[in-house]
Amino acid sequence: MGLGAVENTPGLWIGDQWQVGTPGLFAVVIGVSVYDHLNGGAAPVPETYRLGQLSVSALTAYRVFEWLRDDYKLEGCPIANVWLLLAPTDQEKALEPVLVKHALAPTIDNCEHAVGRWQAAMQTLPQAVAEKSRAFFFFSGHGLEVHQNRQILLPADYLKPPASNVNNALSTENLVNGLASLRVPRQFFFLDACRNDNQELRNKRVEGRRVLNEEVAALVNPDIIAPILYATASGQQAFQQPDPTQGLSLFGTALLDGLSGKPDIELKPLNGGWSVNVYPLQGYVKSRIVKLLEEAQERVRQPVKLGGVTDNEVITLAPPPKKVVLMGSPIPLTGNQRADRVGKKLAAPFSVSHAIPMPSQDGGWAEDYGLTHEAFGAETATQLWWNLQLTALSTGAKKSSGDIKLLHVAHAPDTRRFRVELSPIDQDPLGHWLELDDGTCLFGTVLPSDWSGSLRYLIEFDFEFDDDSPSGKRQISRMEATLAPSQPGPAGIAAGLWDTYNASDAETAAQVLQDPKLAERLLAEKVESPLAAAIATLILLRAGRLDLLHDWVRNVANWFPSLPDGATLWAEQLLRQSKNQPDAINEAARYTSRLLERGLPLLAETVGYAARHIDMLLRESDGIDPELLAPLRLLQERMERALVYFRTDGLFPVYTGYKESKEMLEILGLGHFSPALTAPQDLPG
Repeated sequence: MGLGAVENTPGLWIGDQWQVGTPGLFAVVIGVSVYDHLNGGAAPVPETYRLGQLSVSALTAYRVFEWLRDDYKLEGCPIANVWLLLAPTDQEKALEPVLVKHALAPTIDNCEHAVGRWQAAMQTLPQAVAEKSRAFFFFSGHGLEVHQNRQILLPADYLKPPASNVNNALSTENLVNGLASLRVPRQFFFLDACRNDNQELRNKRVEGRRVLNEEVAALVNPDIIAPILYATASGQQAFQQPDPTQGLSLFGTALLDGLSGKPDIELKPLNGGWSVNVYPLQGYVKSRIVKLLEEAQERVRQPVKLGGVTDNEVITLAPPPKKVVLMGSPIPLTGNQRADRVGKKLAAPFSVSHAIPMPSQDGGWAEDYGLTHEAFGAETATQLWWNLQLTALSTGAKKSSGDIKLLHVAHAPDTRRFRVELSPIDQDPLGHWLELDDGTCLFGTVLPSDWSGSLRYLIEFDFEFDDDSPSGKRQISRMEATLAPSQPGPAGIAAGLWDTYNASDAETAAQVLQDPKLAERLLAEKVESPLAAAIATLILLRAGRLDLLHDWVRNVANWFPSLPDGATLWAEQLLRQSKNQPDAINEAARYTSRLLERGLPLLAETVGYAARHIDMLLRESDGIDPELLAPLRLLQERMERALVYFRTDGLFPVYTGYKESKEMLEILGLGHFSPALTAPQDLPG
């Protein structure tokens, strides 16, 4: 299979096995290493937001182009055309001179042109041809993330004078929404970009340029599957080699290995052959990056995330998996094996462990600075936890470290990374707001309550040194909050499911819920633990297993107003499975509008769903009950304010960069700032 350059159309390549009017794969591949107006560029502007040049993004994108040209294979769907846009460094061009051959410069205008032509090529396909065709999008370069479904991708001329417009970038949300009405049902997005935590740009609420028209939901293809594989989590970096002679970006390396069916990815049998599917690819890329970072002796994390509308769709065919070990060749791993391996590697840095003496667990540790220091092993961390703030959500009462049961502390030998297991001594009906202050920035998260009883939580945080500080002051660079798997009951089961999902993929985690007894305990018997039911629902939605949900999620939404996630998860289920789309949109609008009183969701990934629902529903204003529009607009304003501070990595959202906890809780509309009832309503029997 090959690609030929289209004469007089820079950037466009046509597959030599594809005929016009037949199904095919339509692709856009963009790689930006050189940024003219960022730090180190040919014409940097005064304010670059600390963004500079990259080393191997153009080369990485070109290797993806080569894979499409030489190795992509799917019966009945050959390569139709590829738009290739590259901005390589001199080092990349010296290593690979063909980078400048028939590639288009990835300026914002050229990106808009290529994406528009890409969409138009698919839009003109006849129905039967479109249904068998596919879309493929790959980007490597700088990016900025707001939430899981909203990222901007920076073109080579980003911040071009005189306007230096921060919105002159591609919006992933617009790309996905703009293609959603196509009759081409399978669309794959691979985003090899940082989701940098740049507070100045976040404060500007950057949305990017809308290069594609977005149709109302009534015109969206109901069969659409559009997974987005992100190189990392919100607020985190995506790493790459500093020199093209040393290789590609970590994400590009792992992705290309996985797409080629090596070295130990789990392949699926298909029509006598083998295929690479979405969920095994996600799990493989995630674990491969962990391995690459380990080999490079890097302490950083790059947690690969999967978003969009997902299903375990076939991407390409691959050589058969190796069944035996020959000369050290790895055996393909199952999802559970990969989750176990990744989980162990993620836990490995926390090799120094401290159990708190039993008499001191119940707040006593906070009365003895020496004991606290012995537990945390570093003065900065000791001071951080000595001064932590805890707010009871139902009353707004302020508490301190003495109101926390500290169960266990583990950290890396260099005390840059910490994992703390804790539980509030007095359970609040709604939960608590936990806040850490490193003297430079506030980090806060909600620790929700649950009907299953007292919960245990895990808080992870990383330190980085402030190079501008004469004393080498440490600052928190990352905070993550989740449930501790060590606890009994449904909350512990849900925590284990989340760990499997986080270390591998949604399909592997959802397989556990195929056990009817377990599914019934977590979902049908949601009164035992509404929080566990919400976590299980989230995983099943990510895995596309709507068949296991029934109408149980609606009951979570109706019975537990103190858990806002129920309303959002039910709205998502409605929008995905209803055959009467106008009715589903109105019903989703009714449930989504409840967040105005109940507050924003308590699970990080549900926040992304809610943000997408609000924007989509307001675009549907002509078909929605007029009484719901005002609440939705107020809710959109609240959500936009919250997303400025929002970070997603763990189970619960973390917010940072705000000034005061009261301000943040007002924005979130949680606890005593919410007019919603604090107890379940209309429980049967």
